[in-house]
Amino acid sequence: MSIKKPTSARPSTSSTTEHKALRATELPDVIGYLDPLLLQCAMPYRPLEGNPTTWRRESSHFAVEMVKHPSIKGSAAGVPYGAYGRLLIAALLRIARATRSPTVPLEGGARRLLQQLGVSIGGEQLRAIQDQAARVATVDWRIFARKPDGAGWCYLGSLLDGIQHAHDGAWPNAFTLSPFVYDRLVEHSAPIDMQALQSLSGSARAMDIYCFLACQLYRIPIGKPMRMPLIEFAALFEYNLDAERENLLKTTHKALQRAVAAYPQAVASVSVERDQRAQGRPMYVTLRSAKPANTMLG
Repeated sequence: MSIKKPTSARPSTSSTTEHKALRATELPDVIGYLDPLLLQCAMPYRPLEGNPTTWRRESSHFAVEMVKHPSIKGSAAGVPYGAYGRLLIAALLRIARATRSPTVPLEGGARRLLQQLGVSIGGEQLRAIQDQAARVATVDWRIFARKPDGAGWCYLGSLLDGIQHAHDGAWPNAFTLSPFVYDRLVEHSAPIDMQALQSLSGSARAMDIYCFLACQLYRIPIGKPMRMPLIEFAALFEYNLDAERENLLKTTHKALQRAVAAYPQAVASVSVERDQRAQGRPMYVTLRSAKPANTMLG
């Protein structure tokens, strides 16, 4: 995956009049966008024990580090996580791309954002999205790439352009994506179906696998499938390095089945089979070319 530094030619954020007038009905009903890099630098699946102020995850090529802003004291906020954290990020990227601005105004509050996402609105949902917004707003979400010689990491950029709202936990008026993330969103993002993503909100892992498929399948050349052991596929979506192998395989296989069911174009493009000739008959995942998750995009 190529990484480009931010460019200076970006839409102006000096005026938000156009964006304040934006209504949910003015956005495409189901089209969302995701930068594959953010998928590799995602958040935890569940709340971290003790609500720590820092969290880091490394993969073969990229790493993500979340550090709670030092001005946020006590137990307020923390590291974002789970399905609602993912829905929030997907909404921010979708609106930023649709409005052609890195600044996403949120004057309508949590209820309005849930309406745009098509999520049923109740006290539990409102509290969840408000909590995740406070967490995203008050951590420095840093993204790194491994150096070419493998010795250490190179800082690429952060998710947001600094701390985003007052320290009293109030709903933020806006989020502003960093130049690095916004430029990649414009140049490298893949289409996703927001309705499909919302339908998977009962499983953050299934959401990640769906986004992986949406970002990768249409890039696979026809007639040149990708094949990997299921355990290696599972490792792409596991942040707990001590996870028990058999449970991880079962959990990943189930989440993969859910993700494929939400992505009709992928049903014939994803298969999981045992290699009968190999010792132990390990399971393999085969990925083949498929149309984009939202064929409205061509």
